[in-house]
Amino acid sequence: MNIIPSYLILMLVFHPVLTETKRSSYVMYQHKNVNQNGNYAFLTLQNISTLQLCATNCHFDSKCNAFTFQADSSTCQFVQNGSFPYSQLKSVFASQPQLCHDMSSSTPSGVYSIVLAPPHIVEVYCDMDTLGGGWTVIQNRYDGSVDFYKTWEEYKAGFGNARYEYWLGNENIHLFSSLFGECELGVEIADVNGLMFFATYDRFLLAGESDDYRLTVLDDYVGDMYHNKFQYHQYVQFSTKDRENDHNCSQTMHGGWWYSLFSTCGGINLNGRYDPQSSTYDVMHWEELTVSSPFYTPLSASKMMIRPKS
Repeated sequence: MNIIPSYLILMLVFHPVLTETKRSSYVMYQHKNVNQNGNYAFLTLQNISTLQLCATNCHFDSKCNAFTFQADSSTCQFVQNGSFPYSQLKSVFASQPQLCHDMSSSTPSGVYSIVLAPPHIVEVYCDMDTLGGGWTVIQNRYDGSVDFYKTWEEYKAGFGNARYEYWLGNENIHLFSSLFGECELGVEIADVNGLMFFATYDRFLLAGESDDYRLTVLDDYVGDMYHNKFQYHQYVQFSTKDRENDHNCSQTMHGGWWYSLFSTCGGINLNGRYDPQSSTYDVMHWEELTVSSPFYTPLSASKMMIRPKS
């Protein structure tokens, strides 16, 4: 078992007979220790990818007062006895970058745990290569492995896996936006032939749930696309299949998005049905991507990312 750094609380590990209780997301190992230290329980959480997330889970478990983390197996194990709860969460993050744009320019692109507002920790993909790096990826699609035809609550919380296809979550995107006031938006897409297109917008804001995550994308569009289609989604509230703020566009376009109130539902559908071989209106598309493209130009990949304005 790997030992965590010295600034974390360490405890002796005993080896009695264990009983195993399986839960939906983890396996709990319990036993009664006969020595004078009293009763202990070991709680093992699987698929915990970072030390920070392990520490956070322990911090919010009132019985956890020590833990170990094994990076190679993504396993976090608590030692619990119900006294002296672990309370050193801040020390785990003391020397850690809090957001993608805080990281060194030499940091490679990849998945990192960021702190939006302590102790709110989220796993994101940090793009450290595009236009100087420091981008927090909020949407990534490239193979259709994740269904983006989700409910309001799913879009609010986020879904998928930051290592692959995912949506960061409207509440997380709003929190990021509200922390910095104004952000840049970067959009990278690919057509069915793999030809890449990129655009940046100088001002990105996302309102909170009380305003149904209304979108503001303004100023200084610079891009390869034939038309700046985000203009049709300006000041529009978010819609999903179970919470429409438009003309039933979420169901028509088979996704969750800031669909325009115009009859065509707007010019972009980056969260639509994944089918690069189809040019129907409900697929992931960008209208009139080039002069010669089909009106509903199907896409094979899409990535949206934000960073604070420098």
